[in-house]
Amino acid sequence: MMRRSNHVPPARDVSVDSVDIAVVSANLGFESPGKIPPSEKTGARDSDPRRLRPDSRDPLEGPCGGLSLPDRLLRQLHREGVPRVLFAGPSDTLSKIRELLRRGRRPDLWPRTIEFRVARGEEKYPEPSGLGEGRKFLLLPLHAVIDSYLLRLLLSAEKSLFVSGGGTEAGVVFPGAADTTVLPVERLVHYDPSVRKTRRPILHAIRSREDIEEAERLLLSSVQKEVLDLPGRYFDPIFEDRLVRLIAPTAITPNMVTVTTTTVGFGIAAAFRRGFLRAGALATLAISTLDGVDGKLARLRIETSRLGEGEHFLDFLYENSWYIALGKRLGMPRTATAMVASDILDNLAYLTIQKTAGKMIDELSEGDRFFRLIAGRRNIYSWIFVVGFWFGRKRTILRAAAFWAAFTAAVHWIRVGMVLLATADRSTNRQV
Repeated sequence: MMRRSNHVPPARDVSVDSVDIAVVSANLGFESPGKIPPSEKTGARDSDPRRLRPDSRDPLEGPCGGLSLPDRLLRQLHREGVPRVLFAGPSDTLSKIRELLRRGRRPDLWPRTIEFRVARGEEKYPEPSGLGEGRKFLLLPLHAVIDSYLLRLLLSAEKSLFVSGGGTEAGVVFPGAADTTVLPVERLVHYDPSVRKTRRPILHAIRSREDIEEAERLLLSSVQKEVLDLPGRYFDPIFEDRLVRLIAPTAITPNMVTVTTTTVGFGIAAAFRRGFLRAGALATLAISTLDGVDGKLARLRIETSRLGEGEHFLDFLYENSWYIALGKRLGMPRTATAMVASDILDNLAYLTIQKTAGKMIDELSEGDRFFRLIAGRRNIYSWIFVVGFWFGRKRTILRAAAFWAAFTAAVHWIRVGMVLLATADRSTNRQV
C-alpha cells in the first residue's frame, strides 16, 4: 500500500553494509517506461520544449557538472558505501551506459560490482537476486540527478520509502513489505552544514538538454557556501561558477587547481617582497576566486581528496607569507607579526567553537553571520591592499589591516567565552 506522508525522518549516518545493492532503472519515473514518445520518434512538432529532440544528443551523456549521469550516480553510491549496482533497462540503453562508463576517468570512485540486466517489457525494475533475508535495496532513476542527502535519507530508512518530485522518483525497497511511504521532496528542506545554508535537496528528471542545464544550475547552487565574507558571497561566485563550468568536463582535477592556487599564493609573497605591491594586491583578488574553484569542483564532481581536506592549512601558510613579506618590504616587521598572531588566534577560536558547539562561529547566530561579512579575513585584506596600495598609502593600510585582524580575533574570543559559559551553565543545570 502506498501512503503519502509529511513526516520527514532524520537522515542518520549509515554504515557500508546498510544496503547490499542499488538498482538503477531506465524505466523509473517516466510516464511511458522505457519508451520514447511517438512525437519524438517521428520528428513531429511537440508543444513541450523540454522533450528530447530527435537530432539532439542523448541527455544520458551529460555532461552534467562535468559527468555523465551514470558516472555521477556511481560516484555518489560509492561514497555512501554501496558495494553493488545493477543497471536495468532496454538493451540499447544498457549499451549506451557501457559506452559511457568505458570513457569514465575515475573508475576507482565507483562501487566494486557493476551489473547490467535487460528489463522485460515495461517493468519498472527487476528485483535483484542474492538479497539477504530482511535486506533492502535502493531503487533509483537513471535519467535523473539525485541529491546525496536523499541517498543518505533512503539508506537510513527502516521501511519502504519513496521520495517524489522533479518529474521522477527514488526509493528504498524492503521486498515483501506491505506498506510504502511516499514523501514529496518539497518537504525535505534542511540545513546543510557542508555549505552552511538551508536548502532543498535535488531530485530532477533529465529528459532533454534543457533539463541538464537546469540540473547543472541546481548543482552549482547546492555547492555554493552561504556564510562568507562580502567578496566571497557577492563577487567571487560570478567568476568561480564560470571557471567551474569550463573546467568540470575536462581532465583538470581539484588537486591541480589547489596546487596552482598555492603556487600562485607563494608567488604573490615573492612579488610583495620585491616591491610589486600593486600587482601583488591585484593577484590576491585572483587567488580569492581560484581558492573557491577547487572546493566547488570537488563537490560537484564528487572527487574529495586528502590534499583538498588539508587545503585550509595551505591557505594559512601562503596568506601569512604575504603579511610577513609586506612587513619586511615596508620595514614593519612587528606589524606583520601582530597580524600573523591575530590570524593564529582567530583560527584557534574557530577550532574551539567547532569542538564545543559542533559548528563554526559564523553559524552561531544572525549577528555572527553578519560579522562574517566584514570580519578580518584574506578576502577583506585583499581589497584593503588593492585600495591602499593603489593610492600610495602602503604603511597606513598595513596598520589598518593588522588592527582589523586583531579586532576580529578579539570579537571571536569574546564569542568563545560566551559559548563556554553557556555550556558550563547547561552542564550545571543538568547536574542539579
